[in-house]
Amino acid sequence: MPKFLGKHESGSAEWLALREGDAVVTGTLVGQICGVNPWESAYTAWAKATGRIPNEVKQSLAMRFGQVFEEPIKQVWLEQNPEYKIQSDVGTWAEDMNDWARANPDGLLTWPDGRKGILEIKTSAFPFDELPLHYKYQVLWYMWVMGVTKGKVVALFGGKDLREFDVDFDPYEFSAIMVAVKRWRESVLSDTKPEWDGSDSTYQTVRDLSPRDVSDEPFDLGDLGVHLQNAQNDADRAYAHLQMLKSATLDNMGSASRGVVNVGGEEYVVCSRSVNKNGVVSLTVKKGKNV
Repeated sequence: MPKFLGKHESGSAEWLALREGDAVVTGTLVGQICGVNPWESAYTAWAKATGRIPNEVKQSLAMRFGQVFEEPIKQVWLEQNPEYKIQSDVGTWAEDMNDWARANPDGLLTWPDGRKGILEIKTSAFPFDELPLHYKYQVLWYMWVMGVTKGKVVALFGGKDLREFDVDFDPYEFSAIMVAVKRWRESVLSDTKPEWDGSDSTYQTVRDLSPRDVSDEPFDLGDLGVHLQNAQNDADRAYAHLQMLKSATLDNMGSASRGVVNVGGEEYVVCSRSVNKNGVVSLTVKKGKNV
């Protein structure tokens, strides 16, 4: 059984205290540790956990709206699904055998057949067809801490489109998550840098930690310098190739709003074309899996 640690207002000093110390791992941190969070990396999380950079919770306007609309979203979804029951104000919990593993879910949900699970509420300006991995890993983490095997994410898109995503506990997928979590915790506790990754977050953190003085002395990079130079050359060639393809695509699309391809009878949107108020045309290529 999980251990109840208390109920505190989100963002309060007491709430923050339950999320810090002894390499505590929360649901929102798991995505960073596993390299699937689009905003912060495992390296940045490590730098915060070891006190190298401030561990500040900077609440954006989107995050604030998410908090404000959490309860109304639950209410509207429950009106549409009265066979379910929601327990809100769940508080913070720790996994029974691992006090450093914490969960602070938006709610506990009771399914029509009596089974209990995790409920998470999300808001987004743009819809997604599949649940982003950092949200999925957050729910899986909460499920493990709370000892349940079902989860549901209810997401409001653009203030007008309400969708739900079911998450079933997968012990094999979670075992890979736990390997990454334990490796990251060990790097925090031993004060050893985690593995490098290619995120902007890591690069920005290293920039923040870099000395502000500049010496005239050179530094022999060895093989690292060779790889760096070659990577820059590869990136330049890849960028030029991408620009060529974007130019050809725009020229072929005419006034169409989006470019698609048909693979195996299924249509995939590859890019979108837009025109701003000044008449400037832009092409946005969709990122993700290869088609």
